[in-house]
Amino acid sequence: MNPTGVELRNLTQDLGEFRIENASLKVEPRDYFMVLGPTGAGKTILLETIAGIHEPDSGRIIIGERDVGNVPPEDRNIGFVYQDYVLFPHMSVRENVLYGLKARNIPDPEAKARDVIDLLGLGDLVERYPRTLSGGESQKVAVARAIAYRPKLLLLDEPTAALDPQTQESVRSELGKLHEKLEVTVLHVTHDQAEAKILGERIAIMMEGRIRQVGEIDEVFNKPIDESVAGFVGVENVLSGEVVDHDGELARIDVGAFQVNAVTEVDQGTVQVYLRPEDIFLTDQSGHTSARNTIPGTVVSVSHLGQVYRVRTDKGLNCYVTKQTVEEFGLEAGKKVFTAFKATAARVRSQD
Repeated sequence: MNPTGVELRNLTQDLGEFRIENASLKVEPRDYFMVLGPTGAGKTILLETIAGIHEPDSGRIIIGERDVGNVPPEDRNIGFVYQDYVLFPHMSVRENVLYGLKARNIPDPEAKARDVIDLLGLGDLVERYPRTLSGGESQKVAVARAIAYRPKLLLLDEPTAALDPQTQESVRSELGKLHEKLEVTVLHVTHDQAEAKILGERIAIMMEGRIRQVGEIDEVFNKPIDESVAGFVGVENVLSGEVVDHDGELARIDVGAFQVNAVTEVDQGTVQVYLRPEDIFLTDQSGHTSARNTIPGTVVSVSHLGQVYRVRTDKGLNCYVTKQTVEEFGLEAGKKVFTAFKATAARVRSQD
């Protein structure tokens, strides 16, 4: 497919209810790049502006080495898949896949359509119409139509959002295989954090029309740039403090109510410590764990979140535990406990 990268430079687009504000982003060729954000963050508008559906108010869109600001959508060589498929209801599966090939006057469209139909395992569906397809089948047809003419860039707008969990898993697997096999550059937007972790190589967090943080998946999920991003990606414990000691690998950080031991290269100054609640566990006795951090405290609240319970202590720490742990410890407000976590679980970001 001869994939290409895409770069956004200070892109701004205001459509009233939805907007993009001064967005800058660089996606390398062959990346599977995720844009993660809540509903209303501007993710779809971002993709549609890249595709040429909307003309930006300001900023530049570079695809490969070409500024496509004045290039019509049909000449940008981009495949686009929406969450609700947008298949032509009066066309069969085969006709839907052929549509883009014929519209672009691609040579030998029938052969190319057969290739992509076979690639996605749609051979038994070719004469069926969209109304007779399941959600997963419809989405695979939409993907087939988008990649049939071999675009350099594939844009995916919440492609699994309308599917049931089992079908989501199947479609995600297909997308991962397609990316690997075709080596196409993918820009995929989602609100689903699990999906971002499963498919993404690099990620951007988008909130309220702004690109808030860009980086590797692990870095963004474990070292968010600020408290608003931390809250969105599930880092419920954000502690501000000062490095008081550093022995070359391990820092001791005073966060007020207690001190944190953390493996970090940050050796001085004001910092923030980020702890995911699933990285903190409870023990009823100090010293009965290999964790470098064991903090005495009192349970303030126990909240049922479905499969887990959130326990909050008077030290301001949230952790997730199972129903079995709640019962074994007799967890309730006023219960004395120790919260514990490893030095490697505490991610540190300098604030200086």
